Amino acid sequence: MLISFVLIIGFTIVLAAFITSWSVNRVKEVPLDNLANAYCPDVRIDGSVIGRTTDLDIIQVSVVNRGAFSIKQVSVQRETNNSALGTCDFLNLVIAPGVQQDFDIPLGGDLSTLKECTSSDLRQAGYCIGASYIALVPWIEVEGQMISCNDRKEVFTAESNPEISFCPT
Repeated sequence: MLISFVLIIGFTIVLAAFITSWSVNRVKEVPLDNLANAYCPDVRIDGSVIGRTTDLDIIQVSVVNRGAFSIKQVSVQRETNNSALGTCDFLNLVIAPGVQQDFDIPLGGDLSTLKECTSSDLRQAGYCIGASYIALVPWIEVEGQMISCNDRKEVFTAESNPEISFCPT
């Protein structure tokens, strides 16, 4: 009886070691090239337009992270009455879930080359610039890799937010 009990325990340990080794090797073979589909459904930001700065070349927006991951970067896509669709980035962020962050989105300058949204050459003080489209795209970091969640972006259009296109006369 004791011998059969020892044999069953030994067999169980050997089988567990074999299955563990096999499953670890199998998981290493799974491609991780589509992390966005795995993690982005748990990303959500809610935004609202606060207003314009007094020199009218900055739109101020507020964003609340309603998702499960900290937002590490925000890309701004914007189209104005002076320029086609362009993109700039707010880098090195940590917007934890449930936290609100305000952004000053520059409307001036050329975004044909990627740059940070805080760059001073994006300021066009002196005249009003109207925006027809602004989108905020959240980025998360998973296992050291930055992931853009473009399908989870917050969009502001001139139709739904007239204050982004309004220029006082």
